Amino acid sequence: MQEPPSADFFKTYANANATFWHGVAPAITDNYYARTLLGEAAWHEPVGGINASHLAAAQLVLTQFDIVVPLEAPAAVSSTLMSYGAGWPTTLQDVHDKDITNLQEQFSIDPVPYLPSEENLQHLYADQAVDVRLYELAVLLGRLAYLVYSTAAAGGAAAWPGMPPLHASSPEQNPAERLSQREVACALLRGPQGSAS
Repeated sequence: MQEPPSADFFKTYANANATFWHGVAPAITDNYYARTLLGEAAWHEPVGGINASHLAAAQLVLTQFDIVVPLEAPAAVSSTLMSYGAGWPTTLQDVHDKDITNLQEQFSIDPVPYLPSEENLQHLYADQAVDVRLYELAVLLGRLAYLVYSTAAAGGAAAWPGMPPLHASSPEQNPAERLSQREVACALLRGPQGSAS
C-alpha cells in the first residue's frame, strides 16, 4: 500500500529537534518578532545573533505603531482596540473560520504527538528571550491604548465618523448576525465565500 503524500512531511518534520528547526527556519525560530520589526539586516542575523541592542531598537519601532493588539487579549479588549485604533466596525472576535482549533477538527489532526520533545521545546523557548521582552512591551502598549479607547467609549465618543458605536450589537448576538448588519469590505472578516462565519 502506498503512503499518503503527507507521510513525507511527517517523516521530515515530526518530533524534529531545535537544531533541525534552527537550520530549516532560523529567523522564524529565533526572535521572529524582533527580526520582523527590524527588517532585512536583523532578519539575516545568525541564530543567537539577536541581542539587547536589537531589543532596544525593536522596542523603538514597536512604540511607533498606532495600534498594537496582543493576540491573547480578551475579546472585549481586542474589539475596542481594533474598533477605535483601526476603525474596523467588525473585529476578529466576529471571525471564526481562521481558528486553528476548527481547522484541526476539520482535518482530524492532533499536532501534539508531532511536536519536538519537551527539552527541545524549552530550548526553542529560551531562544526567544528578546521576543519575550518585546512582547511584554506590546502587551503594555495594548493595555494603555485600551484605557484610552475604553474611556472614550464610556464617554460616548464614536471611534470614527459614521461608524456604529461599539454597543450597537450585544455580545450575546450571533457573530453572523453582527456581520450581516454591516457592510464588510475585508475578505478576512467576511469569511469563506464572502459569508459571515
